[in-house]
Amino acid sequence: MNVFFETIKLKDGILYNIPLHNERLNNTRRRFFKVIYDINLASIIHLPTDCKKGLYKVKVIYSENIIDIAYIKYQKREINSLKIVYNNDVEYHYKYLNRDFLDILKFNVEEDEIIIVKNDFISDASFANIIFFDGITWVTPIVPLFEGIQRAYLINKNFIKEENIRIKDLNRFTKLKLINALNDFNEAPTINISNLIL
Repeated sequence: MNVFFETIKLKDGILYNIPLHNERLNNTRRRFFKVIYDINLASIIHLPTDCKKGLYKVKVIYSENIIDIAYIKYQKREINSLKIVYNNDVEYHYKYLNRDFLDILKFNVEEDEIIIVKNDFISDASFANIIFFDGITWVTPIVPLFEGIQRAYLINKNFIKEENIRIKDLNRFTKLKLINALNDFNEAPTINISNLIL
């Protein structure tokens, strides 16, 4: 059975980007299970009393229907170094619960995180989309492994633009950020491009 998940930012009792999460969840359900009814996450997520202050990750596991909802205190990962890894076969168009293939890509990597290059183009980190700064504009790969919520939000706001980015293009950039639902643009740390190991 195909099992998927959504990770939703919960900060001080507020759920973020619910319309985008609803859209992705229901598009996935229609694609894999041919359902004709939608789920509204806001109506099924009931916040525990002890989760109404601070930053939490709400993990919604689902297939045709909701399987589980977990509320997890969020701890930011400290990332100081990144390693380029090459893999032309990796696919992650949908947010599958099973991410073993990403763990395999990170096996024996000493750096804090990986950046995946597929068919000569930079795509994503193992847990986040990537954006690069060229001194004027923030740019994200036009073909990510996975089209994340924060990436879509920033594109819709015209805050970042999409481009094809190869290894040879990296000298255009001075810094980068790893963004996802829990690490929005303001909260994601800025990493110097020199910390990216080719």
